[in-house]
Amino acid sequence: MRRWPVADRELLILCKDTEHAARGVYESSCASAVNDQLPVGEGRVRAHIHGAKWHFEALPDGRTLIRFKGSIDPMGPLPKWFVGSAQKFVSSTTISGLVNAQKWLGVPPIERFAHWGGGAGATITAETSRG
Repeated sequence: MRRWPVADRELLILCKDTEHAARGVYESSCASAVNDQLPVGEGRVRAHIHGAKWHFEALPDGRTLIRFKGSIDPMGPLPKWFVGSAQKFVSSTTISGLVNAQKWLGVPPIERFAHWGGGAGATITAETSRG
C-alpha cells in the first residue's frame, strides 16, 4: 500500500487562558512545548506553533466574536501548494468546526459564558501568518 508522500504532523502545545470578565473577553494563548517524556510519534514530524491566540468576546447584540490568529511552522518539506491550501482550509473551517462539534456532542456551555451568543450565533474571523 502506498502512503501519502507527506509525513503526518503532530503538535505539543501549552496554553495560558485569561478571562477579562469586566470586558466580556476570554483569551487563550498557545505555543509549542517541549517534554522529553512525550517523544515525537513514529513516522511523524512535530510542527511548531510560534504563536496562536484565541479571542472570544461577548458583543452588545448577544453574539460572540471569535477570532483566531496564529503562525505554525509545519517543519520538514511540504509542497508550497499544499501549505497554501491547508492554511486556507484550516482558517475557514476550524472555528465553525469547533462550534458544530460542541453542538453535536451536546456539551453544555460553561455557565459563566452561557449568555454569550444568545442564540444569535457567532461572528467568526481567522487570521493566519506564515511562519
